[in-house]
Amino acid sequence: MCCPWGSNPVEDNTEASIAAMISVATLMGPEGPIPAPDVRLGLVYMRPDCYYPLHIHDADETYVILAGQALWTAGDDVRMRGAGDMVHHPSLMPHAFRTGSEGFVALWRWSGDINLHSYAFIEDTQVELPA
Repeated sequence: MCCPWGSNPVEDNTEASIAAMISVATLMGPEGPIPAPDVRLGLVYMRPDCYYPLHIHDADETYVILAGQALWTAGDDVRMRGAGDMVHHPSLMPHAFRTGSEGFVALWRWSGDINLHSYAFIEDTQVELPA
């Protein structure tokens, strides 16, 4: 089975600078190597010292951090998340993440309405990493 890193399913909805900071390997989904019409699942790597802006989408989303850490915004909850942590975003919950010097690797899953056209960036006031 092929695991094509860099094939972010929402890359067409993002700016090039944002797409460049993150790599995705889709393992399962409508276009994935394991066909699944109603779920998307894969691995994501985010480079060190990057900020992925506040965004929303119709899908419920869950991340399990495998390595590294990030300052994670999930609605009003803003805190460091690291290896072993799980983060869930219900449909349309605003979320964003900022990596430090390590970046992170995570398993991600979309369920519910997994359409790509609802993916949108929203007004954002960036949260800084604590000193």
